[in-house]
Order: sequence, then C-alpha cells, then structure tokens
Amino acid sequence: MIKFLTDPKPFLLNITTKFLEPASITIATKEELGKLFKKDGWHFKWSKVPSNEVEVYKICLSGAPNFIQGLIAINNQTDHLFLPLIETAPTNFGKEKRYDGVLLALTAFGCWLSFQYGHEGVVVFGPKIQLISHYAAKLSAVLLTKNRMAILEDEAYFLVTSQLMKSL
Repeated sequence: MIKFLTDPKPFLLNITTKFLEPASITIATKEELGKLFKKDGWHFKWSKVPSNEVEVYKICLSGAPNFIQGLIAINNQTDHLFLPLIETAPTNFGKEKRYDGVLLALTAFGCWLSFQYGHEGVVVFGPKIQLISHYAAKLSAVLLTKNRMAILEDEAYFLVTSQLMKSL
C-alpha cells in the first residue's frame, strides 16, 4: 500500500506568462461556497452540496488564497473515492482562461487522498458522455459502465507524482 509522506504541491500554468505558479488545495468552507453563483459563471450550486455526504476542496494560488480556481467534491466509499462534482472557476475555461491544469490538479489530489485513505489511489466519477474520450486520454481513466469511469492504481500514482510532487 502506497502512502505519500509529503503533502501535495500543485502548480497551475499561467496562460499569459507560461510559468507554473504554486497553489494549495484545502477544504472549502460553507461561507466560501455560498459566494459562488451561476450568474457569475459557476455551473453547480456548490452551496447546496450536502456537507454530510461529501467534503469539498478548493484549489487556490499560493499568492491569491482567497480566489478559488476550482473545486472538487469527494465522497469516501469503502474501497475508493467517488468524485461527484469537479469544476474549474469560470475564469479558467474557454478562450479567455487564465490558468490551465486546474482539473488535472484536483483529480490528482483525489487520487492522492485515495492513497492516503488506503484505497490504492482509485477514484470513480461520472463523466458527461462527450468527455469520456477526453478523460480516457488525459487521465488514463477507464470506462466501467456507460456513465462511470475510474482511475486505477498505476494511473493514479502517475497523476499524483507528475501533478502534485513537483518542485520548482
């Protein structure tokens, strides 16, 4: 069983400067989630996510800890982590996005947490149908059923070490 001895150290790629900027992933508070609205470009009502079922984590740049770059909801199952929701901030998608690598870092964090819980890095999620081939290519995720994909141990280890264990 793999346990990482260091905390994750994610980085996000600044699209303008092409430099990697250090970030951190921490638990998002109810207050923070209550400030995210669909009218501002968020797709999910994060304030409605049941806190008794999932933990919501945020990724922020180290130099801007109050500006959320993305969120992930994580549910600890008996033998894996389920990722019911994951979203990048509205400023990080489309032609005008500021930072790249948000979803990759959050997914790698889910794998890291799965290793810490003793689930061998395994995470399961329900992708939109049009994104299945993208997740298979980008995350090496495998299709379990028509609406469930998983990242298994070897791929999870690669994601964690390549995305969260870098140093500048």
